[in-house]
Amino acid sequence: MSDIVKKNSDSLIKAKMGVLKLAVGNNEKKLSKVMGDIKSMLTSPNLAKCSKDSIINSAISLVKLDLDIDPLIGEAYVTPYGNIATPQIGYKGYIKIASRAGWRVIVTPIYKGEHFVFEEVNGSKFFKHRANIIGNRESDKKWVEENLQAMVVTAIDPKGFKYIEAVGKDMLEKLKNSSKMKSSSIWDNWTIKMYKAKAIKYILKTIPISSDMSEALKVDDEGDTIKSNTEQDIQDVDFTDLKGDINE
Repeated sequence: MSDIVKKNSDSLIKAKMGVLKLAVGNNEKKLSKVMGDIKSMLTSPNLAKCSKDSIINSAISLVKLDLDIDPLIGEAYVTPYGNIATPQIGYKGYIKIASRAGWRVIVTPIYKGEHFVFEEVNGSKFFKHRANIIGNRESDKKWVEENLQAMVVTAIDPKGFKYIEAVGKDMLEKLKNSSKMKSSSIWDNWTIKMYKAKAIKYILKTIPISSDMSEALKVDDEGDTIKSNTEQDIQDVDFTDLKGDINE
């Protein structure tokens, strides 16, 4: 980083220092890390066309949710959309926020050829899945897109009640295409992680959640171009007593 670029980055961050300190709760160690992460974003080739203010503001909105903005961690991302940077919450970020509210969230991808059982008994849903771990190539975008069939999201509330829902491939694609980030490198580099995040977000909109989780959904919605009514759009598929292998 040249001295001029470093000086400009330092000046931009300094102008937001008051907001940053509030966002991290005046935790000096966390503040130092966040400042370092933001400096990396300000000089990132991936965000080069974005306004510096939008980069910093997007980062701050994610930090306020107490999420790590280092993209390698996978909790949250600042991604480009034209000349504007926008915040995106990763599936690990949703799991973290839910955990703070006493919820446990598990997201399970189902691929072609894997055995699964998804059934409902006396109003309660049950899910069993045998993954083909050896054959899975989740780091391969093309393989994921060709083989992913559904995501099953299990959300367990503080009292132990389970919400289990399946999000099919058609709906996952609809959720992806409703986001202005669908052509972003984030989908190319972290395909399976983004599908997981969209599935969790989709299901969280259908269950009773905490104010922190609601705020997270609001922040992530800044990256969506279509604000659909989740209750009305939820996939109309009967998974009652569904068993078998997915081979199509």
